[in-house]
Amino acid sequence: IIIVYKMKRFLLLICLVVLATSQDWDYKKGGDDWDAYSQCMNGAQAPINILLENTSPLDPKYYFYPKTNNNVKGSLQHEQGGNLLVLNFTEKDNVLGLVDYEDDWGRQTQNCSAIFFKLPGEHTFEDEGRPEMELQLNCSIFSQSTLSSTFVSIPVKLTKDESEQSTFFNSLKTIVDQQIDENKLPVDITVDTFGDLMDGFSVLDGAYIYEAQVNFPPCATSVNYIYIHRYLKVGQSLYDQLKKCLKSDKVNPDTGNARNLQDETEVVEIGVFQA
Repeated sequence: IIIVYKMKRFLLLICLVVLATSQDWDYKKGGDDWDAYSQCMNGAQAPINILLENTSPLDPKYYFYPKTNNNVKGSLQHEQGGNLLVLNFTEKDNVLGLVDYEDDWGRQTQNCSAIFFKLPGEHTFEDEGRPEMELQLNCSIFSQSTLSSTFVSIPVKLTKDESEQSTFFNSLKTIVDQQIDENKLPVDITVDTFGDLMDGFSVLDGAYIYEAQVNFPPCATSVNYIYIHRYLKVGQSLYDQLKKCLKSDKVNPDTGNARNLQDETEVVEIGVFQA
């Protein structure tokens, strides 16, 4: 269980929900040329370098519950004109987890039903530098015109020893077996087990939470980011195959599909749960 702090709910038009409707943007300059989207240039932005000196203890009221479903069907696909590489889970009841909290609107539950692949990782921790990958679990709730959303992120390190690869990534062997690249997406994938991915989301220590704009255009929605400082491991062959799934005309060859780091001092508060 990860205990997180009070989450706000936002009233906005459905056309601005989480994903941008426009596709005239890319990652070639790491997001520095997104000035056509004013909300990407103002206020608190993600991703950030998380510094312990800027964190404060959380008020433990809200929870993340991982689920242990196996053999879950999903689709690895491009979204936003090829800018995003996402594993969407196609069966409604097979969500990865639930963010559960209560606010002035009553008790709310966000369903986590998609994983964004960032290569390299977007967040850094104590100036350690970016890991080779970051998984961002997207959790949302929709009620009429109301949206509340959370991104739960966990960093991934590259290992040359395939036997050390995390069990979750072992479940994605279909990508390698079929030699999937950007021209073959979308492709259906059955995840045998989420294994240590869910273990990572279940760790109490190392949950850092902050509020910022969505980290891609139009950056119009303020969401919560939960960063778990616990590394998964991915083998070289799967890592290389996932990189081939990125749309080559949308990414920077050096920085991939990651946004440049933003000013962490613009974030009002970075909370940390301490067991």
